[in-house]
Amino acid sequence: MRRHRRVVPFWAPRGRESLPTLRNPWGPIHLAGDYQLDMPSLADAATSGENAARAVLASLGR
Repeated sequence: MRRHRRVVPFWAPRGRESLPTLRNPWGPIHLAGDYQLDMPSLADAATSGENAARAVLASLGR
């Protein structure tokens, strides 16, 4: 993964078709980020990260 500074969100044609896959966990791996949303924002990115962290902790039995 890479962090891109000062990037305007953009989805290539048909690029959003991958969102259902990105939203679902892959075993113990949970992805997070505002790219999963319709209108990205910093607050939503933070909430996404918190939700992913909680899911990981729950999968570890904590």
